[in-house]
Amino acid sequence: KSKGKGKGGGGGGDGMMAKDEQALQAVLLADSFEQTFRPISLEKPKVLLPLANVPLIEYTLEFLAEAGVKEVFVFCGSLGDKVEEYLEQSRWKDSEDPVIRVMRVAAATNACHAIRELDAMDVLRSDPFVLVSGDVVSNVRLKPVLDAHVARRKSKDGGRNNIMTMVFNRVDGARNRIRPLA
Repeated sequence: KSKGKGKGGGGGGDGMMAKDEQALQAVLLADSFEQTFRPISLEKPKVLLPLANVPLIEYTLEFLAEAGVKEVFVFCGSLGDKVEEYLEQSRWKDSEDPVIRVMRVAAATNACHAIRELDAMDVLRSDPFVLVSGDVVSNVRLKPVLDAHVARRKSKDGGRNNIMTMVFNRVDGARNRIRPLA
């Protein structure tokens, strides 16, 4: 069901960070659970499609590494074998900063199911953790976002009810020639 990569073997077992260490973890959804790129994505997962001759997952993993994430769970649904094969041959294969762990659950049909499966595997220890789609190309600085999230969780107003912080970036229609705002 799951196969760990990097130091320490499979998910949830030895080699994982202790809960009190609170090393930042991330879940990278390598399956978009959509059909928007078909027929191209019938044989190659969307995260392996190239942007400037580089698979999209490379941009996302680099983004997470730059943000200080120490452990990344690459959650694969359909075509997970292709993602795992790619990662085994990539520069991330023996990475220890971050450690990359592939979690394969072919039955997952949407992101909510993926999160439920990860929760059942009991592998997420950091609070907060980062959830990101594997086709994200971003240079957003995550540290201030995570610091703000933690501060809201500690506040008396939001407290423990603040379970999620989402990051959006407004696109200025005047500068975006591809998709201007209506």
